[in-house]
This record gives sequence, structure tokens and C-alpha cells, in this order.
Amino acid sequence: LAHRRERAFVRVTKADLGLPELSIRTERVALDPNHRALYDAMIARVAEWADDPVMTAADAGRALMRLIAATTNPAAVFSPDLPFTLPADQAPAALADLVADPARYVRPAKIVRAAQIVADNRAVGRKTLVWSSFVSNITAITAALEHHSPAVIMGATPVDEPDAPTDRIRELQRFRHDPECWALIATPQTLGEGVSLHHCCTAQ
Repeated sequence: LAHRRERAFVRVTKADLGLPELSIRTERVALDPNHRALYDAMIARVAEWADDPVMTAADAGRALMRLIAATTNPAAVFSPDLPFTLPADQAPAALADLVADPARYVRPAKIVRAAQIVADNRAVGRKTLVWSSFVSNITAITAALEHHSPAVIMGATPVDEPDAPTDRIRELQRFRHDPECWALIATPQTLGEGVSLHHCCTAQ
């Protein structure tokens, strides 16, 4: 007779881990003038789209996500090949240079602040987990934290492939145990569940 082994799943709760009480602090980060100008222009453009009768609910959702992403890094949003953005040929004349090359003119305030937090935590011997909901922003965050040797995990990172340049297992091990790795950059979609990092880092 063939025997089938059923899989068993065990869920470890936060109470099982004996974690300290969660402390959440919200910090508002002001945008620099160029970033603010681009963001305000994007708000105006989204308002125009919202009045368009052919705009669907899905279109509105995509436009809103572009707007949210722009608050962190407009260089990842203002691209001529992306829908629901701010094309250079339709931008206000005063913003033409900013839209055409935002990476040159905009200092992404949230990324700069994240780098400061990682540096402050490192100074007192603490590692930092940096969440990014947008894969398009991870490249910029990784570059900003380069001298902290960050580990990076996102959807494209394989789980466990020894032949790949890296994988999630190795990146987690590097973050946990490598004394030169002071930050882990991850998306909530890929690392929001199933991995406990509470005892080895400060989440931001």
C-alpha cells in the first residue's frame, strides 16, 4: 500500500518569541524644493486623470501607486515609458529639466533619512531592517547604503539556489552574522512573514 505523508505547518507567534513590547514611532520627512515641485505637479496630473470619464478603477489605483512611489524617489517614477506618470513633453516648462532628469536635481529626502538612521544605529552597534514597498526604489536605497554592505531581498531573489550569485538564505545569513553587513533591504511582499529578525535588528 502506498503511504502518503501529510505536511505539517507550525506557526510561531510573537508571544512564543518573548519579544519586548512593540514601539512604533512615526517621523515626517520634508521633501526638498525640487522634489516638492515634482510631487505637486504629479498631484495635479492625477487630479486631471480622475476627472477623465474613461479612467477605470484599476487605472486610478495605478496612478495612485505612482504618486505614492514618487514621495520616495521620483527618479523611479518619471520615465517616458511608464503610464500614469508626468511625461517630459507635457510637464510645465519650469519643471522640464526636473522631469527629464530627476536623479540629477532631486535629493530623495526619505532615502537620505533612511541612510542617516542606518548610520546612527550602526554607531551604537545595531543593525537595521529597511522596508521598501516599491521594487523600483530598492536600487536607489541600496546605493545610498552601499558602505554599510546591505543585504537585499526582493521578489526576484531566489529562495535557495547555490548556483545563483546569491539567494534569500545567504542574504539572511549575511545580515544575521556578517559583522560588516549593517542593513537588510527587503520588500514586505517577500519577507513580511515567515522570518523572525526581531532579535538581530531595528526595523525602520
